[in-house]
Amino acid sequence: AESLDVPAAEVEVWLIKAIGLKVVEGRMDQVNQSFQLQRCTHKLFGNDEWSQLNAKCTDLEQSMSSICDKLESNFGSAARR
Repeated sequence: AESLDVPAAEVEVWLIKAIGLKVVEGRMDQVNQSFQLQRCTHKLFGNDEWSQLNAKCTDLEQSMSSICDKLESNFGSAARR
């Protein structure tokens, strides 16, 4: 709280929100007013993250297209029988 120049109660609220959003994992010690950080998650979406998302969406689109083609093929041949 001193480093951030904000009240301790406000830091606690931030930590609870960050834990709830799974941005950080750790142990909060209210008696000693401390937080032991165990893990944090990168939440900034930059060019690399957009590229990865684009690749995943492209893969998903191709998979869905393949599934649709197979369904059309199977139902089309079943309807002709």
